[in-house]
Amino acid sequence: MLFLTHHKCASAWLSGVLHSYYAVQCSQPVLHSHRSDEFPEDCAAYRYLLLINAHYPFLKDKLTRAVHVVRNPLSIVVSSYFSHLATHPTERWPQLAAQREKLQRLPKAAGLEATVQFLSRPQGFHDEDGVMGPLWSLRHFDYDDPRILTVRMEDLVAAPAAVLPECLAFLGAECPADLLAQLSQHSFEAKSGGRKPGVVDTSSHYRCGDPSDWINHLSRDCALGILRDHAPFMNRFYSGSAALLQRHALPGSSAGPLSV
Repeated sequence: MLFLTHHKCASAWLSGVLHSYYAVQCSQPVLHSHRSDEFPEDCAAYRYLLLINAHYPFLKDKLTRAVHVVRNPLSIVVSSYFSHLATHPTERWPQLAAQREKLQRLPKAAGLEATVQFLSRPQGFHDEDGVMGPLWSLRHFDYDDPRILTVRMEDLVAAPAAVLPECLAFLGAECPADLLAQLSQHSFEAKSGGRKPGVVDTSSHYRCGDPSDWINHLSRDCALGILRDHAPFMNRFYSGSAALLQRHALPGSSAGPLSV
């Protein structure tokens, strides 16, 4: 079973759910990789593969079926900004350590713009040159490849008991009942110490949990720039956010804060 995702696109959630069941409970061999250029020669040796910074041009001739988890680019930027600013571990990630120093010197608006640039790197995003930034990878994926089921992170984490069985069925596997029984351990409330989604704690790696929180932080110009760079993807998978931003791009529209 092959799962593809990207930095800040439920990579930790997927890792927690799959690893705790297949690796820990079932003692089956699994493979997690943050590299964009890694794929095992013997896939059958693993119960599942989770590629956390997936790169479609590298994978397209290697995969048979895969589930690809994506996220609203606007949310990726905001989530990354706060995570990179304070909470994400920097061990073995010197690029992030340097980025954190930069973000801590910048005002918030400039820091968000710097985060867009950091996430858009085609290489050198992590400690190896072969790791691609998530925004770059999302722009260079073939969403019409019939071998790949694209799933929105927002849907997966909101209704995992419904979406995860669909993912496993696409991969030709059943979803074990005892795996479903463990999903509550991986909810936002469980991971955040009891907070409801939308209740913010900036000191927590699980800061907010609200998929619309980007509206509270991105400037109009920054958000419109992200939309321009990801318009086909946004119109296809996040049409509500795209429509909101397109209203603000019309002549005569407000140049102030975004509003729903």
